[in-house]
Amino acid sequence: MTKIAECGRTIAGEVVAFDIQWEGDLSGDDVAWWARARSPEGEEVRLVLERSGGANRQYVEAAGGREDVKADADVRDDDVIARFPASVVGVAAEWPVWTAVISVDGHEVAEQQIPLKS
Repeated sequence: MTKIAECGRTIAGEVVAFDIQWEGDLSGDDVAWWARARSPEGEEVRLVLERSGGANRQYVEAAGGREDVKADADVRDDDVIARFPASVVGVAAEWPVWTAVISVDGHEVAEQQIPLKS
């Protein structure tokens, strides 16, 4: 069983980053880590880091579509930090509800709300 031990979100200048630390095995061909931001009106934006075949791919996904961004992430055995351009994340960076999610081979295996600093 996989469990998120800690997670967070940071906004620094022109970068929005999330980090996820987990316990458990992520065995599978495709692993994805993402942060899902939700507006008070129910809109969603996902900041996604996918690893498939040892290669990382990142994108920001919203109702208006998906925008690929340059891969900028550190992935270790039980921790990931992924950075995204604030200009692509947009207003979602300030939305009040953020959730960290891990999926393996297309199946969500762990989810936890990200505590936001006030």
